[in-house]
Amino acid sequence: MFAVVLSAIVAFYCLARAYTLKEKFSLFVGIGFLTITIIDLLHAVLSYSSAGNSIFLAYFIPQTWFAGRTFLGAMLAIAVIKYSPPLSDLIITTATKAKPDIEPAASVINEGFKETEQEGEDAASLPVHKDKKADKLHNTILYSLILLSVLAISVVVFSFFTIFPGIVLADYLVHRPYEIPSLVLFSLALVYFYKKKIYKSNDFFYKGILGALVIDIFGQIIMSFSSVNFNTAHNVAHILKDSGYFIIILLAASSIQYTKIAREREQIIRVQYEELKEADKMKDEFINIAAHELRTPIQPILGLSEIIRPKVGPEEREYMDVITRNAKRLRHLTEIYLMLPE
Repeated sequence: MFAVVLSAIVAFYCLARAYTLKEKFSLFVGIGFLTITIIDLLHAVLSYSSAGNSIFLAYFIPQTWFAGRTFLGAMLAIAVIKYSPPLSDLIITTATKAKPDIEPAASVINEGFKETEQEGEDAASLPVHKDKKADKLHNTILYSLILLSVLAISVVVFSFFTIFPGIVLADYLVHRPYEIPSLVLFSLALVYFYKKKIYKSNDFFYKGILGALVIDIFGQIIMSFSSVNFNTAHNVAHILKDSGYFIIILLAASSIQYTKIAREREQIIRVQYEELKEADKMKDEFINIAAHELRTPIQPILGLSEIIRPKVGPEEREYMDVITRNAKRLRHLTEIYLMLPE
């Protein structure tokens, strides 16, 4: 029942995350944990109600454990292999870090806003029928997951009446061979977790999934050597399973806090961006006014210099040439700036 409570918390978090972020990864993981919550609940209730029937429990407990762990392993493997987000979405980078010059930072932020606006425009321009196809695909995935969940839960109900062949082999080194498929699925999910570099994510939720995968692999290995219920291997495997759930809950809570901090920082960046835009606007206005004001006295300086130059001596002409040259330079600079697009 302790495992039921923990897995229910994980399932609720994952499904809420999937609904909020529209994320298939969390959807698969959430339905996997929701299904195993129901299976563990049936496992506990039916086992408790049949506590005196050792013959029944000898096959019922291993079969229900196998059903839940295999389904969860399949959901995690599918989520990691097929629906894990790209690495660029997993890592939050600080482009402005260690850059003292304010203009590059502003341009980076500006480009980010432009890209966001462009994506919004592109999304708005998509035909409606594409959205309908996407909704249909999402519904198909959801219905398929629900069907698989029902099948996994049906295995538990079926186990109440039927003994699976070779569910426990007392004369072999691996006493519970049915643990091998789920062990392979957990291992496959772990391999692709590293292959896709999901462990580099800044989101603690993914680190929780990684920790749970490692623990689940060890739990499956240990459980495969359990020859009877409630021996050392059996109990340790259950403790490891609960530990995997607890790690996800602990790091998911950290993920919520991390997301809150990230949003606060994003808000600060947006405010600073608006301040930068305002400062940039004021700078442009100041330079524009200065350019216009400079243009007014430059023309009389040039005109009077041309008039005075023939009337002075050679030495004074050199001084007049310096005045004329610098006045023309100022005029050229003001013309260049005033011709720039607003």
